Amino acid sequence: MLDLAKTCLRLAEVAQREGDLEQTKRYLEEGLAHAERHAENTGSDVSDIGFHLVRAYAELHFEGGVDLASYQRDLEQDLLRYYLFLSDVRNPKWEKERKRFEIFLSLLRMEKSDET
Repeated sequence: MLDLAKTCLRLAEVAQREGDLEQTKRYLEEGLAHAERHAENTGSDVSDIGFHLVRAYAELHFEGGVDLASYQRDLEQDLLRYYLFLSDVRNPKWEKERKRFEIFLSLLRMEKSDET
């Protein structure tokens, strides 16, 4: 499963370089689904490749400008799952990612409050 997720991440990177953000999004969503199935099958909460997929999925919205309404997954839920894991397992190597995910979550919440 993780090999499939990793392949999807690589395909998303290629699609993004080619400027096809819709295809990028589809590959990331497929990769996240594979990573999620792997977690369910193994009893693990998260995976390294999952971190990269969630980060790319968030960056696609915040830096790529892809509308969340077109997302098939709940970005906030995906970010929160990884953020909580990083907060529980305080590894200095991952502190930068934890802070990045915290910022993404804050930005999402600000977007939601602006909509109301």
